[in-house]
Amino acid sequence: MNRNGTTSELISIGIFDDTADGQLTLYSSMCDSVSLFIASKTVLLISNPGWRIEKLARLTLSGNSRIDIDPDMGDARRLRALAQKLTKKEHVNPPFPIADSLVDDFKTAAIRALYTLADVDDVARSLSNKRSKETIAGYLSVIVTELNIVTTFRRNMLMSNECCGIPIFANNIEIKCKQCGRMVKLRINPRIVSGLHSSRKSSRSIPDAFQLGALLDETGQISSGKLILSDAAWSQLLGRTSEQLLHTPIDVLRYLEERVLFLRITMGFALNLEDEIGRLAIWCVRS
Repeated sequence: MNRNGTTSELISIGIFDDTADGQLTLYSSMCDSVSLFIASKTVLLISNPGWRIEKLARLTLSGNSRIDIDPDMGDARRLRALAQKLTKKEHVNPPFPIADSLVDDFKTAAIRALYTLADVDDVARSLSNKRSKETIAGYLSVIVTELNIVTTFRRNMLMSNECCGIPIFANNIEIKCKQCGRMVKLRINPRIVSGLHSSRKSSRSIPDAFQLGALLDETGQISSGKLILSDAAWSQLLGRTSEQLLHTPIDVLRYLEERVLFLRITMGFALNLEDEIGRLAIWCVRS
């Protein structure tokens, strides 16, 4: 019911970006546009909305508000790519995407640039705006703020992989797939590391299991799932191979977990954006 006693149609639609979820309320003739919206595909650029914060951010439109539908801009393309990615089932332990020959080139590069997480975010956005397929490589100095080795070990989930579209977890190097019967080689479960932090802004352009927690530096943080570590990088971080890790006593695993927690480490990384979204491929770790 409006203040003048008339009634208007109201429609509330769920919205989100790469930082939070919200709800947008449309009314009267604006509701006609909703039939054209496609979930996880339509991007709205909302200028000067009315808003209030409850458990959820609630946006409304006024006479000073404007909505642009599917604007042709870099941020809109990245957000659409993220939304499309969230609708797909992700691999629980994706393979390391960088070829060994490229890793060798990174190791012997004449220029070895040290980035912050905010620098990586800026560079990734720049590459996305140019629609560039260039691979950037450098180093990050970050602090590990969460590491869950013991819990993952006790849950029999220290190693992981997929076969026949089904996630596989075990405390073994190899295990037989129950669907096809072939032996599947497992890698260290990436969820042992939960995140990385920095104080300027989060690495939002850089699109979450061994639960390595948040990683941070002075400019921002990067959450679990934004990194893909090579087998060599895992060995350097934990000081042992995956085979040795599986045979490590539980009290030593607890000591290892405490030792790495809040440790400042340097990571060699490479980033290549695919469909506007990418993950940091970590090819080395130094303490």
